[in-house]
Amino acid sequence: MTAPGSRAPRRARRSFAGLVAGSTFAIGLGMGAGVAVAPFAAARVVAQQAAPPAPPASKTKGKAAPAAAKQPLPDTTHHFSGVIGVAIDSIHGGPLRDATVIVVGGKREGVTDSLGQFRIDSILPGEYKLQLSHPLLDSIGLAIETQPIAMPLARYAVVRMSTPSQSTVLNLFCPPDKRLTGPAAVIGRVLDADTDAPATGARVVLYWTELEVSAATGVHRAPRVREATVDSSGTYRLCGTPASVQGSVRASRGGLATADVPISNQGELVTIAMLHVPSPDTAVTASASAPAGTTPAAAKPRTVALRTGRAVVEGRVTDPTGKPLAGAELSVAGAAPTTTTSDSGTYTLRGLPSGTQALQIRKLSFAPMQVTVDLSARAPHRTDVKMLPAPPTLTPVQVEGKREKGLRNVGFTQRQKSGLGRYLTEDQIAEKLPTQMTDIFTTVPGLTIDYSSGQPQLRGSRGAGGTCLTYVIDGVPTPMQGDFNDYMHPDEVAAVEVYQPSEAPPQFQASGQSDCAVVVIWTKTRVGG
Repeated sequence: MTAPGSRAPRRARRSFAGLVAGSTFAIGLGMGAGVAVAPFAAARVVAQQAAPPAPPASKTKGKAAPAAAKQPLPDTTHHFSGVIGVAIDSIHGGPLRDATVIVVGGKREGVTDSLGQFRIDSILPGEYKLQLSHPLLDSIGLAIETQPIAMPLARYAVVRMSTPSQSTVLNLFCPPDKRLTGPAAVIGRVLDADTDAPATGARVVLYWTELEVSAATGVHRAPRVREATVDSSGTYRLCGTPASVQGSVRASRGGLATADVPISNQGELVTIAMLHVPSPDTAVTASASAPAGTTPAAAKPRTVALRTGRAVVEGRVTDPTGKPLAGAELSVAGAAPTTTTSDSGTYTLRGLPSGTQALQIRKLSFAPMQVTVDLSARAPHRTDVKMLPAPPTLTPVQVEGKREKGLRNVGFTQRQKSGLGRYLTEDQIAEKLPTQMTDIFTTVPGLTIDYSSGQPQLRGSRGAGGTCLTYVIDGVPTPMQGDFNDYMHPDEVAAVEVYQPSEAPPQFQASGQSDCAVVVIWTKTRVGG
């Protein structure tokens, strides 16, 4: 997998000369094993000049006719060579499209088509190396270069180029002794969003969850975290990951973080993700805090440290048929600016922080979307979005009755009548159109959504026993070692309870954390439906 929006500049990479698959050879014009080759576009052909008209007979009578002027013959000689070929993506399988092939020293280049094919004409005869560049290769800091290839006069060289295979990349970045905990790896590069310089020293974290079974807690999700540090070339490597991971990767530097980039290797040995960290001069706009003396129960929900910057994202929002959608709401997670689409479906969102960010799109009757975008202050980023209709709501009485019974069985309904705590049902959660877990809690008093790091963090309100939280999921106290938004998706949630420290029922209070607010989550799997 490659992170969306990779835009690393072309620069010197690790050279993979000799990894070019297949042989190179020359064929004559219009010949070759099943290859139809057109004449060189730059071949010189001199048009035959028309003969001058014969002089009138009256003026040539008695005189010898002058010899006809000798006309130059057409010059059909080809003065150039060329190269045709195909580029293969050996990491994911299939053709490598939109790759650039450069004739080193020949000042010529070509771009591969949807089949990975390319053709470069008008090359002076000689021996040249070819270089292959592509965002996929930039993402792992590699460059492909061939051995010298003979390009004879009036003939094409035919070349088959390919990226290194997954096993080659895996062994290059993660030798066997680094893969003792798993057979796979997540690798990539982290660059500064506004300069494309390597973000040396940045921290990269991979989050995912695994199902665990125990006699004490039954079947539950266990968070997993793996970390790496970006080296001087901007490269990171997370070696020894499981063969099947569905999670997210994030980079942070100087207290600022990127959005979460989804990771799903589906059994592949190598997953590639490129990230751009925000620039250190990203501005921060903090919202007002709750008035002094406000009681925890009456405290209004807050969203703090919304960020601004100089980046711009623009584009168009349509429905599945391509019809423009007016009035769709767009924002970047953790950023202050918001906008809506015009009648033509277009939008421009300015004043955004740079870096890999999460563009959020919402519109009633359509499923909310979150798209990863790479933003920079240097130029606007364009992203067109096609929204899908919201999935039909399950309304059968049987399903509703089963869920209500499940909530009664776990005590949710009885506690809701007590007047202590805050409660959200499935319908109330759906009204928020959440794209991630923290979206569920944006209007819950006593809780704060903190964006100071660039990532939404759920915290207890200051002054309400501190900012710590205790999580209880399906009745089981759950330490949140990783990111709350990576632990589960809002679609899995059937109901939520939130208690301030003094309100929490005894069964939800964790030992030694009596001053923490408590978030209780009931999943659809647990309560039925």
